[in-house]
This record gives sequence, structure tokens and C-alpha cells, in this order.
Amino acid sequence: MNILRALVGAAGLAMLMSTAALAQQPDTVRVTGDRVNLRAFPSIDSAIVRTMSKGSLVTVLQREGAWARIQAQSATGWVRSSTLSASAPGATTGAVAAAPVNPPPASARPASTAAMAPAAMARPSEPSSEHTRLTIFGGMALNEGDATPGLSRSNYLVGLSVLFPVGQVISIGPELTYFHNKYSQPNTIDGDLSGSSDAGSASLMVRAHSRGSVRFYVEAGPTALSAFRESQTEGTATTTASDVHLQGGLTGGAGIQFGPIVLGAHYQHSFATGSQHVTYFSAGLTF
Repeated sequence: MNILRALVGAAGLAMLMSTAALAQQPDTVRVTGDRVNLRAFPSIDSAIVRTMSKGSLVTVLQREGAWARIQAQSATGWVRSSTLSASAPGATTGAVAAAPVNPPPASARPASTAAMAPAAMARPSEPSSEHTRLTIFGGMALNEGDATPGLSRSNYLVGLSVLFPVGQVISIGPELTYFHNKYSQPNTIDGDLSGSSDAGSASLMVRAHSRGSVRFYVEAGPTALSAFRESQTEGTATTTASDVHLQGGLTGGAGIQFGPIVLGAHYQHSFATGSQHVTYFSAGLTF
């Protein structure tokens, strides 16, 4: 009797150990989303390791909330669990089922198997991290218009832009900029010269950028510029003018964004007589 109990206990222990070992085996599943991004960490803002196509076989190593850590060929990373099937047809996901000696005829097999495949493949892919971005910025211009000997300038600017995504790396939208210019020139014919002017520009910018938490970008677009107020004092005489003269031009720039902070450098060129231009650096916050 003791020997029988020992044999039963050993058999039970062996079955428990076998079940635990099989449960620890990683699952092999299929990618169900279109162009699913494999990311370094479980976040949509994390760097992209590679992009996988629908139907790719991957191995699930770990599950954490709505994310799964997988191995795709030689790459390892994280994807949304909703972009993976429950299991891959014919793949090993734990215990191996023995094949029946006499498989049922095709007419007796469940007709719902084929209908279930499209439903599994239709699961939504990983949501895109691209969205409409509002940026508020300010900065300082280095030069404006033609250089005049002895004339010193200080140019400041503020502005905002709204960019709408039209793809994974392309955005387009308006940009409005306000410039305030102060200048002075000593010892002119009629005395010291000083003054200030206000100007503005409206541009339609097309931006191309990299992806990830740190983004580099370049942008360009057509611009409408106008100086709408100017006040000037030379000696004892002061003149003030308020008028709007629209001028066509081009604006281009490049910069970097890390988190909500954006740093950029831009060049704005007017087609007006005198080939006026302004180069400025800006810093801003994006939302």
C-alpha cells in the first residue's frame, strides 16, 4: 500500500511539474494589424525598432497591461496586445495536442473556422501618435532688410502655428508671426535717428519630421508679409506712418523638438523691391 501511494504521489508531482513547464513556454501568435510598430518600450512615444506586416509570426515573451513584449525574428520590443491574435493557427502555445487517429471528414468540420479568421485579422492596429499640434513661440531676429552702415537694430518676435498631420512624417498648417523692430543711428545729417516698426507675416508651412520622442524637422512655405506701423525720430522731427502693404515671399526653417519644447531657426525672404529678408531663432512650446 505504501509503495502504491508513493507511485501515485510521484506521478502527480511529475504531472504538476510538466504542466508548469508547459505553461511557461512563450506563445507564438500572429500580427493582425496593418504595419504594426515594434517599440523599445511600452509607450506610443517610444522609439520604433521595426515595423511588422499583417500575418507575421511573433513570440510573446511577456504581457503587461495593454502591451505585450514580443520577439520578431532577431528583434525584441513591445506592441499593443490588441494587434496580436489569441494564438497562431497550428503554432505551439503550451501543451501539444495529439493528432486524432481518424480525423473527421471536411464536411463535419466547423464551418465557423474560416469565418473567424477575417474577424481576428480585422482587429485595430496600433493607434497613431500623430495629432494636431499647436505651437506658441518667441525669439529674436538677427537682421531685417538691407544692412545700413552705422544702423543698429533689435528685432523681437512672437507667433503661433497649427500643424495638421497628413501622414506619419508630414504635417501642414498656418503660421502667424509678429515682428517688433527697434533701430537707431547716431550722427545723421539732421541729428540722431531712432525709430520702431511693427510687421507681421502669415505662412502656409509644410513640415517633414522624424519620428520618436526627439524629432528633427525641416519646413517651408509661401508667405504674405506686411509692415503696418512705423515711427521714426530724426533730430527733433518725428514721423509716424500706419499702412498695410502686402508682399509675397517664402519662409523656410529647421529645428528640433524634444517633448513639448521646440527650438528652430528660420529665414524669411520678401520678393519686394530691395530684397528684404529676416533671419530669426525661436523657442516655443507645443501642445
